[in-house]
Amino acid sequence: MQLSGGEVVALDFLPLMLERTQALAAQMGVAERLTVIEQDMASMDFAPGSFDIIWSEGAIYNIGFEHGLSKLKAFVRPGGYVAVSDAIWLQADPPAEVRAFWAEYPEIDTVEQKIAVIKRLGYELEGHFVLPAEDWLVDYYTPMEALLAEKEKVWAGIPQGLAVIEATRQEIALFRNYSAYYSYGFFVMRRP
Repeated sequence: MQLSGGEVVALDFLPLMLERTQALAAQMGVAERLTVIEQDMASMDFAPGSFDIIWSEGAIYNIGFEHGLSKLKAFVRPGGYVAVSDAIWLQADPPAEVRAFWAEYPEIDTVEQKIAVIKRLGYELEGHFVLPAEDWLVDYYTPMEALLAEKEKVWAGIPQGLAVIEATRQEIALFRNYSAYYSYGFFVMRRP
């Protein structure tokens, strides 16, 4: 928002995430240009061509890469851009443990296959890159480990909370052991 001077619509189905977004916009002095909408991605109902840019970082998996890009295409104006990140295989032969972890998201695929989907949907690929493992570790998993340690005290005796903590720790350990096999790819495309 600071770079473009434009207006931003932030969509999330979690009120807490919208509150955090509003607080950050206020801190940055751009709150007057932010609109927040509590809504699931699957229920988006914007008018065709509503946006110049649509940005979905770490979320398109909620509705699937191909379905999500197809749906977003209608909302971005011709000549506008869509930027998304999604899970990708870095190697074609991940160990069984890694495949089992990603089994619930069948659209994890290679960069080449993601690009094929982008082109099949009629977008022009502007560029892409793979998030380095250190970004996951430094910016995501290390802060999460600190949060898990805090939550473990708060959720002591709450089986559901402790199960979430354990599952997250297993996810972190899996990435530390097998980061050479998967990551997130970031893709920027243009609607012609």
